[in-house]
Amino acid sequence: MFVAVSAAVGLVFAGSFLHDMRTLTTRLTLHQLGSLRAMSPVVVSLIEQSMEHGSPEHIGELFRVLAERPQAGAAELLDAQGRLVDLADIRGPRSAAPAPPPGSIVYEVPIEAKPSCARCHGVSSGRLGTLRLLASDAERAQLRRSLVRSRLAMACAGTLVVALASLAIVRFLVHAPLGSVTAAMREVGQGRFEARVEGRLPGELQVIADGFNTMVSEIARDRGEIVELHRKQLGQADRLAALGSLAAQLAHEVRNPLTGLSSALQVLQREAEAGSPRRGLIDKMLLQLQRMDRTMGDFLRYARLPEAAPRPFALKDALSRVLFLVGPRMKAQKVELRLQVPESLPRLMGDPGQLEQAFLNLCLNAVQAMGEGGVLEVAAAPHGDSEVLVTVRDTGPGIAPGELERVFEPFFTTKDGGSGLGLPITRQIVLAHGGELWLESDPESGTTASVRLPRAKEAA
Repeated sequence: MFVAVSAAVGLVFAGSFLHDMRTLTTRLTLHQLGSLRAMSPVVVSLIEQSMEHGSPEHIGELFRVLAERPQAGAAELLDAQGRLVDLADIRGPRSAAPAPPPGSIVYEVPIEAKPSCARCHGVSSGRLGTLRLLASDAERAQLRRSLVRSRLAMACAGTLVVALASLAIVRFLVHAPLGSVTAAMREVGQGRFEARVEGRLPGELQVIADGFNTMVSEIARDRGEIVELHRKQLGQADRLAALGSLAAQLAHEVRNPLTGLSSALQVLQREAEAGSPRRGLIDKMLLQLQRMDRTMGDFLRYARLPEAAPRPFALKDALSRVLFLVGPRMKAQKVELRLQVPESLPRLMGDPGQLEQAFLNLCLNAVQAMGEGGVLEVAAAPHGDSEVLVTVRDTGPGIAPGELERVFEPFFTTKDGGSGLGLPITRQIVLAHGGELWLESDPESGTTASVRLPRAKEAA
């Protein structure tokens, strides 16, 4: 800003200086020309009088006086042929008139023949000669130098004034207001979100201050909401942890009576006659007890997932064991398997047993979703430089958007007889291995489960 203002002032001074120089030069030229014009009749009259009285030496004296005047110039007398007349010897030989000095103002006045001139020049009606008056450039040069000095002094004084004014303007209109903005920014950066830019700032800085204050207010509000949400989540997590521990104990306590009931019913089943109503009722009771026992087992696995024992292992071997277990179910439902796992796939780092359980849950869900027929596609490929992406895709009817958001909630299920713990357990296993699990579903193409897991580090 200071440089721009100084440059603008400099241009103004330069333009003003050039304009004044041109104006002064024109005025001086016109003034000197007017002086010569006013003086010329007097000089011509004195020349004529000197010649009429036979005193040509007075002409030389007159020209010397003219040369000594303050506005130093020169006067020359030329004959009718334009030659220079030697004032010391008017009738002597004459030479060509010299050219006027550069920058001089020249004013020429013809000297016409008069009756009184016939005595010396004979009868003539023409011009006897020419009076040339010259004004030198010395006076104009002196005035120009004086103007340059005065203008330079004015320019220096003006530049100093503008510099001081610009510094004051920058300090009070830019630095001080901007300092209040940066101070508020530093406070916010240190975590004091109550800081604001106070006062009214000039120009666009007020827009910046208003935007900053609004942004900080929104950040403080969002931060408060996040802190409150985290507080609630921590409280809920603590309650869920306590509830989970209690529920696990209850599940363990419930399984013991269930085992006794199941054993007693099996005895009654053997004693009941085949085809009797009593035998059918016992069969249904045993089926429900088995379902309850399976649910309790899933719940205990979810509540007390054993700590993983990670080690490098080949994913293709783990998937082969999983698909061997799913094979009979696929054969019964006539489901086609498409396996795409390259031999060069990097080894994974994890607990093979737990991850096989996770992939088994995903494959069973996919097969159960397709019913009769369909295609189960299991694929794996490197993902980035440090991970492997595994996908399990089915061609079933897909999952509704509202249900897709809840599939990882414990005990939420869309299948008859499902416990609602398969996907939560699977996700818990994947997260424990530093991976990620997500589902994508389309009613027309089925559901795809994607698992991203870390690679094993290669040996050096």
